[in-house]
Amino acid sequence: RGISKIVSAIESACAEIALEVKLANISSQGRAHDQKSSFNFSGEKQKTLDIMANDILKKCCRDCGEINLIASEEEIEPIIGTETGRYIAVFDPLDGSSNIDASIPTGTIFGIYRKDCDLSDGENILQPG
Repeated sequence: RGISKIVSAIESACAEIALEVKLANISSQGRAHDQKSSFNFSGEKQKTLDIMANDILKKCCRDCGEINLIASEEEIEPIIGTETGRYIAVFDPLDGSSNIDASIPTGTIFGIYRKDCDLSDGENILQPG
């Protein structure tokens, strides 16, 4: 039941992200190309769509009520989800965003792990699998 809620939440988030990418590509404002002055965990300059996709996924993960800890490529530190959540979500919200200018496909990469209460948050995020 918990995993089904999480997958459903991520599915909804991905649909919303896809719509944002589509709208950005046809927008005369060029939101897809807009780069922020901030950098992600990997040291890459963040684009507006990176930040929007990250915010969408974080909200969906928190709202589903099953995620205790969230780790994103766009964040330096892990984010607390729901205290009673039994799972951890890790993701790259908009993989390939630097290729949007060339109309190369993008995607969302994610992993879901059961939280091990005997491990620290950092150890939970770095679980093999």
